[in-house]
Amino acid sequence: MLKKSISVLVLVMMAFAVSYAQDVKFNGYASYVFNDRFDSRFDPNYYYKGMINDGCRWGGGIEYMIGEDYGIELSSLNMKSNVPLTFYSYNRIPENINYTAGQHYILAGSNRYFDVNNDKIELYTGAQAGILLINYKNPSNGIKGNITKFAWGVKAGSNFWLTDNFGIKLQAQLLSALQSLGADIYIGSGGTGAGISGNSSILQFGLGGGLCFKLAAEKKKK
Repeated sequence: MLKKSISVLVLVMMAFAVSYAQDVKFNGYASYVFNDRFDSRFDPNYYYKGMINDGCRWGGGIEYMIGEDYGIELSSLNMKSNVPLTFYSYNRIPENINYTAGQHYILAGSNRYFDVNNDKIELYTGAQAGILLINYKNPSNGIKGNITKFAWGVKAGSNFWLTDNFGIKLQAQLLSALQSLGADIYIGSGGTGAGISGNSSILQFGLGGGLCFKLAAEKKKK
């Protein structure tokens, strides 16, 4: 149901983009994302920690420009990675589980552009908020599930326009999801653990770039 709603929203935005072509950008993203450690504590006797392994995050966004300095963007970003966990409990040998996890960020945000007196270069910063959808699986027993978390992000980068309509981008981005991935994965695997507390947030930093395409371009008047 959620995915269908998102698809409808994207179609509406695309129709809106066609109506105001001169004010719309299509952004493609690809970046290398570094490892991130997290931990979760159920109670004094149950605890575990893990890591989201590094990998490639890719996706795209539709951005509507408000004047020359601000843009509003809806973006979708995806990543697949291994998530090794170590579970500790009282009077038991630590248990290692290596999950596979697919991440799908759906974010809405704003971008601020800065004038550098060069029509071919755009410097920008941005802030985003939305949700993170996680699909996880335990390969050893086949148990899988889904998690939805509130997510936020910040980014900074530059667009380099090769033509009036087409450019490449360089970007650094930090994305975060509240509460740890580990607590939900452990519950999903069939284990016990009610009253979860002390969860760490997911923090994923990525460096990369992408492509930028203007549906139509209007040259600035000098």
